[in-house]
Amino acid sequence: MGGLVAALLVLLIALLSVTLAWHVVRKNMRDEAKLRLESRVEQVRTAISSRMQGYEQVLLGGAGLFAASDSVKRNEWRDYVESLKISGHYPGIQGVGFARRIVLKEKAAHTRAIRAEGFPLYSVRPEGERSEYYPGIYLEPFRDRNLRAFGYDMFSEEVRRAAMIRARDTGGTAITGKVRLVQETVEAPQAGFLMYIPVYKNGAPHHTPEERRKNITGFVYSPFRMNDLMTGILGQANPDIDLEIYDGQEASPSALMYDDHPEHGHTPLFERITRLEMGGAVWTLKVGTLPPFEDQMETGLPLLVLAGGIFVSLLLAAITWSVSTTGERAQGLANRMTQALRESEERYRAIFDHAAFGIMKNDMEGRFLSVNPAIRGILGYSAEELKSLRWPDITHPDDLAKNMELFNRLKEGASDSYSLEKRYRAKDGNYIWVRVAVTAMKNTEGKAESITAIVEDIAAQRAAADALRHSEERFRLLVESSPFCIHEIDMAGRLQSMNRAGLDMMGLKMEKEVCGMEYLAAVGEPDKGRIEALLKQAYRGTSSHFEFVSSGANPLHFRSCFVPIKDRGGNVMKLMGITEDISERERAAEAIRRSEERYRLLVEGGLVIAWELDLSTWLFTFVSQYAEQVLGYPQEDWYKPNFWVDHLHPDDRDDALNYCVSSTKMGRDHTFEYRMIAKDGRVLWFRDLVSVIKDAEGKAVALRGFLLDITERKQAEEELRKAKEQAEEATKTKDKFMSLVAHDLRTPLASIVGFGKLLASGNAAPKETEIAEHMLDSAENAVRLIDELLTVSRLHMGSLQIRRTFMDGFLTAATAAVKGTVTPTV
Repeated sequence: MGGLVAALLVLLIALLSVTLAWHVVRKNMRDEAKLRLESRVEQVRTAISSRMQGYEQVLLGGAGLFAASDSVKRNEWRDYVESLKISGHYPGIQGVGFARRIVLKEKAAHTRAIRAEGFPLYSVRPEGERSEYYPGIYLEPFRDRNLRAFGYDMFSEEVRRAAMIRARDTGGTAITGKVRLVQETVEAPQAGFLMYIPVYKNGAPHHTPEERRKNITGFVYSPFRMNDLMTGILGQANPDIDLEIYDGQEASPSALMYDDHPEHGHTPLFERITRLEMGGAVWTLKVGTLPPFEDQMETGLPLLVLAGGIFVSLLLAAITWSVSTTGERAQGLANRMTQALRESEERYRAIFDHAAFGIMKNDMEGRFLSVNPAIRGILGYSAEELKSLRWPDITHPDDLAKNMELFNRLKEGASDSYSLEKRYRAKDGNYIWVRVAVTAMKNTEGKAESITAIVEDIAAQRAAADALRHSEERFRLLVESSPFCIHEIDMAGRLQSMNRAGLDMMGLKMEKEVCGMEYLAAVGEPDKGRIEALLKQAYRGTSSHFEFVSSGANPLHFRSCFVPIKDRGGNVMKLMGITEDISERERAAEAIRRSEERYRLLVEGGLVIAWELDLSTWLFTFVSQYAEQVLGYPQEDWYKPNFWVDHLHPDDRDDALNYCVSSTKMGRDHTFEYRMIAKDGRVLWFRDLVSVIKDAEGKAVALRGFLLDITERKQAEEELRKAKEQAEEATKTKDKFMSLVAHDLRTPLASIVGFGKLLASGNAAPKETEIAEHMLDSAENAVRLIDELLTVSRLHMGSLQIRRTFMDGFLTAATAAVKGTVTPTV
């Protein structure tokens, strides 16, 4: 009877011990599984949050492009997005676009302008009259699905509108709730969402919600397809966990945005729900375990411990009963107990050999005592090869010091366990990242005599971390290669960093020269107070765009912006600034203003009529005010069809029109004169100087010219012509008179000459002969004079031609004749 009581007492104590051991083993395994699940959840959260911050920086860069330019053309936007190489650097993003704000009265003009760019079917969708529209006019890459979003008014849809209003009124980033993107088709649709960053008018204030609503010009945005995005962030679906993402605070079926295992149908053993807030949107992340994860728990171990413990307890009770009875039976029971223990060890060995994670046992010198197949699979060594090594031999040199420090503390009894991430050298020479959890195995005296280590391969996790680091490095390279000055400002207003473009603007060589410098020290005195106020607003979380003139002997003109950088709690940590040197642009703009002013003074104040004409309609598009002063017609009359042709003088109409049209077709600048009829009936003469304006392809598209009033000159020419005709008529009359007089005088003189010759040749007295000779000479001289007058008259009348001849012989004869009649005097 005493043996039975002792056996029952031993059985009770053993069963209590087994139950406690079973509970501890079960709790430890569940706690370990929960920790592993929590680690996986945090990895997912971090990956999504980091990637979305990267996408936000892409959109901020696009907003900075608008802030740094008076306008951004379609090709400039395409070049910016192509430079990002989003398909390689930012997988999951569908594109980067810009939606412009259009009010109702601008809608028709906006549609015409976009169609003129080469999109004849463009329209703002959906149709209908609304107070304002935000159609997507730029979206790169501009192909495939993205073509469906061209012209879509996102403000017309409730969920998108709510996010756009939030972004507009706060000046920050906003993410929509779950939407169906217009890019979706009926084939394999996905849930989607959009990210918006507002763009305000350059130079206009947007410090308060009212100012932001007034000065909003549009949004830089990106659409995301949820499955594509998660594949880009997390890679292929994890085989051991199920990730579900819901829009909002509740995990309701209608809010489901993403499920990486929609068909699994498994009830998870462990489940973790967490929330992620980004851009005013809240996502609920629901992560549950799948069979591969749960299989790693070795869920049969607690049952094995329980079953083995019960079995051993029964054996102990039986042994106690047997010992209490006979030694022979005790010996038999001892043999059976040894066999059971051997079987228990074999079951432990089965668990050891088939565990999904590495298990190894080492002595206190680091030698491998035993390793399971999983650790051999991780490292590539055989069990015999590992027995000839120590764990320090295959530990990366950079990790060894820290590992030895933790091991020595455990060896000295200062700790019972430790864990760390380190690198093991595999058999192929490559280093593998692992997470090691080490526990000391102590003897009865409490001294560590060996260690057991559980090893988890974390190469994939480290690769993801490296990818994130590479992404950050690419962002750094983007900053360094940017032509704009990109700098960081701490909460005390001091510069923390600056890229190379900024250092070049400031004439510095090293970044350390600018670190710690007061930002306001670079601002000229006239702008310092205004920029200081904007700086304070930025510290409160408000972005701002502004221009300022720098300090120094040679001030420069800059355009810049402040962008607050916030932590997860929404608190501003620092400011990011983007600055562009626009000094040359300002000088060019000033030169253009001066040129335009001179042109305006020439056109409006000059004594010419400046005009332009569109060749597609042959209608005037501009006529200066001087036209009304000269011809009397109001300026608006000039813009009516056929005005110029209808007011040409009838005698000049055909010639002027044909000459202008033919010269224009040949692309030739031309000048011609014609008459126009003024409003009061006057006939005015004009000289028209015409230039043919051509497009990039050489096609004539417009005419531009100046009309000079030459009426007074024409009148003067007409008066001169009439005076010349009168003078010529008087000359003809005079010549005719001279001819008549000469003929009338010649006839009597001929008689006188004849009688004179008769007298001179007769027998008259000497005195009478001398008189007759004098009379003959005078008459002959008179005849000669009359002949010369007739010659001059014939020259004027054109009946006598002048002939050129050489005078050498004539002059020689004349000289000789003169010499014979001249008597030299002394």
